[in-house]
Amino acid sequence: MSTQDNPQLLSISGIRYRCKQETSRFFNQLPYDPRYCLELFRRALEYRNDLAWEYIYEQYRPLVASWVENHPQFPEPGAEVQDFLTQAFTKLWQSMTPAKFKTFTDLRAILRYLKMCAHSVITDYARKREQRFIRNQVLSSEPDNENLMPAIPDTSPPVEESITEQDANQVLWHWIEQQCKNEKEQTAVYGTFVLGLKPRQVAQEYPHVFANAAEVSRVKDNLISRLRRNPDMAQFL
Repeated sequence: MSTQDNPQLLSISGIRYRCKQETSRFFNQLPYDPRYCLELFRRALEYRNDLAWEYIYEQYRPLVASWVENHPQFPEPGAEVQDFLTQAFTKLWQSMTPAKFKTFTDLRAILRYLKMCAHSVITDYARKREQRFIRNQVLSSEPDNENLMPAIPDTSPPVEESITEQDANQVLWHWIEQQCKNEKEQTAVYGTFVLGLKPRQVAQEYPHVFANAAEVSRVKDNLISRLRRNPDMAQFL
């Protein structure tokens, strides 16, 4: 076997060149040899070779950017794709152990894992965003809110001094999930505030739970109204 036929004997630049060729064949649905791209990933993820990692980032950056931009939970226009791009590659770098890498046998599998990393960081962002949104919905000011939510005594320490905002959101979110009385409320909360779906989309996604979009809206609005009246909300504040 010649040096050119053995990926482990090639230089980083040689592997990069062959991986680029094989990736092109892969995306054009032509027969391809996965060994070169796997070797490039191996040197980056197992051997922690910085140059190999730079080549991977450079080669697959446009692909990951397209996954990010086309994700249904991608934020509003103007959001920085680069932030999610960096987080996706970082997640791959941190989560890929040598033992886990050995389970990948072709380019399709490892790109699928990279895609999962990209979707994961967007989902995490969307979940935190929706947690803040529902927190604002529940705590939004209304004419009678002063009666529903009495002020905290001055002797109580501010929330910011005891827990971080992220921790507070997680506590609130867990509490809200516990207040759901049935599957309809749980699904309405999850579909609306975690997946970021509109009532019509929630009804389409869960036809076994909701008859139509109006029912989704009614369940969601009733839940939020009940949460606002719950005295534990004032204690949380």
